[in-house]
Amino acid sequence: MTLRAAPATRLRQGTYLGLILASVLLLLGGWHDTRVAISANEHRPYLISLGGSIAAGVGLGGRPYDSPYDLPHACGETNESYAVILAREQHLPLLQVACSGAQSMHGLFSDQVVRHHMLRPQIPEVGPKAMNGIATIFIGANDVHWIHIQAVCFNQGCPAQEPSSFKNGLTSITNDITNAILKLHHDGIRAVVVNEYYTALTQNSLMSCGKYQLTPTDIMRYRTMLQQLNDAITNGYVQAGISSTYLVPLNFDQHGICSEHPWVQGLAEQQPFHPTTTGQHAIAQADQSVLVAHGV
Repeated sequence: MTLRAAPATRLRQGTYLGLILASVLLLLGGWHDTRVAISANEHRPYLISLGGSIAAGVGLGGRPYDSPYDLPHACGETNESYAVILAREQHLPLLQVACSGAQSMHGLFSDQVVRHHMLRPQIPEVGPKAMNGIATIFIGANDVHWIHIQAVCFNQGCPAQEPSSFKNGLTSITNDITNAILKLHHDGIRAVVVNEYYTALTQNSLMSCGKYQLTPTDIMRYRTMLQQLNDAITNGYVQAGISSTYLVPLNFDQHGICSEHPWVQGLAEQQPFHPTTTGQHAIAQADQSVLVAHGV
């Protein structure tokens, strides 16, 4: 004989199953993308900020950036990033999707895992909103573990040879920046600004301040690796071959960590090797100057 649950029992069972299902969905919801649809006027062009921690403005004071996307706190977005400043200068609403830790592939073109969140790729995310906007791209350091390499250079001396992880990331940077420019152009973007990386050293033959002592050999190795990183970015820009894309070298040569007026956070600060507030303003000014020079 088959026993059947009484209606009240079945009701309780259904309630328990519903609670379990809801819990599973909440757990999955916490893992998937937390971005929400923006409420700004879809017909207004945007300044679109793509990239990693520098574009997000990590390690700076002030309040967090009030993004229309509900990005995880770990993305590090602040209202002192160069993107916030540039959007104000361009009189455009900002679409800030940059997130700390983003790489050219795992960030721009595939999901990025941030703590317990999985963010959708930045390029597909902004595509429908790119029409007639301006995009800035600041990415590449995480592909080659540049922050870690800089820390090694300052604390132990630069490695005699480029680490394999550094060399392996260069090709990805070039290809992904090319593809990002082409995709944004296809989606109707008005202009793309591609930023190169700055130096954390002041331009001289020997740097010695506090516990950091870099020999001339260390500085030569540091600058060689920085040039390779920027060459990978430049190659991506050149391969795209889009006239409305502008490459911006950033000159921090006289404002390194040990200078009188540093534009780079030191190792004892919140986000070492990232721009200070003044450094973020310098990036915004460099980008703005290029846009103005080209009538954008």
